[in-house]
Amino acid sequence: MRRTTASVLLLALSGCYLYAPVGEAVPERGSEVKARLAPTQDLDLGEITVRDVDEVEGVVYRATPDSLAVSSTWLHSRAGARFGTNGAIFYFERGSVDDVQVRRLHAARSVVAVAAFLSIGAGLFNFIASPGGDQSGEPPKGPVDAMLLAPIR
Repeated sequence: MRRTTASVLLLALSGCYLYAPVGEAVPERGSEVKARLAPTQDLDLGEITVRDVDEVEGVVYRATPDSLAVSSTWLHSRAGARFGTNGAIFYFERGSVDDVQVRRLHAARSVVAVAAFLSIGAGLFNFIASPGGDQSGEPPKGPVDAMLLAPIR
């Protein structure tokens, strides 16, 4: 039960992230980023070339004030196509990167998600813990209920 509760809470909190602009700061190694490219670029991905890539999504492999290396998960083209990259590393000069955004936990969304999770959990607990029928504590009366309560021989 605890494992299920923890996984549901983790799932609820996973939607509580947003991308915040870094500005001129250098993103930390290992942080999840979206890098918006200033002029769109053609990037080689294995044996194919993805044309007009305007956004690279992934994890910072290396970052300096002059360059950014991203171990990418997705390439987004200007036409709206999305290409999975399986960790291919792309190097960019900072001049060719228009904007870098870092994935961060959004506090307000997290509070709402946790409150919703707790209220649903409390409602389910009340539903399961409450006795059926008219809540008088008396066993149900009627032919079908009497058959269900009869001992099996």
